[in-house]
Amino acid sequence: MKAYFVFSIICWFTVLLIQVLSFTNYNFPILIPYEWFLFLGLFICWIPVPSIVRNKMADKSKGFIQRIQDGEMVKNQSMKSIISIFALNKSRWINAVIILSLIYGLGNFIMLLVPSCNCDGLILDNKYLIFYHSGFLNLDATQQQYNHCKGFQLRAATGILLFFYSMAFSNFYSTIKQFE
Repeated sequence: MKAYFVFSIICWFTVLLIQVLSFTNYNFPILIPYEWFLFLGLFICWIPVPSIVRNKMADKSKGFIQRIQDGEMVKNQSMKSIISIFALNKSRWINAVIILSLIYGLGNFIMLLVPSCNCDGLILDNKYLIFYHSGFLNLDATQQQYNHCKGFQLRAATGILLFFYSMAFSNFYSTIKQFE
């Protein structure tokens, strides 16, 4: 379990590094073919998560069902119980990382839907071409504009991974703390 925890932390920091680099003038065509390894890493991290969640849900459901039978459940308490099944931890810093990662990932996804922000770049005859999804075509783009466009594509594609990796390492962290 600790190996999965360390792997998910390494992947989370790798995605964070890519996100930070995407705001710079870094040459992203070097990285873009390898971004899919981060998605593969996500699947590797999530292999043990269903068994962790199943075990946690079994522990939580015992008290949950008993409170329903005793008539102690109120609508808000049931929602808190359901949310706590998915939170699976008591650490505020992990919850903050999860929430910030979700907000950042969703923000990147929403920016992908805005036509004036979304673009495709290509190099043709040693000239940089950028096509913006709003219909604008930049035929005389600079390398910096091209790198910015590719950085945006990379940021939009990998931003939500921060959330999923943070959920994975929170599950592993809570399981490790439970057995210590």
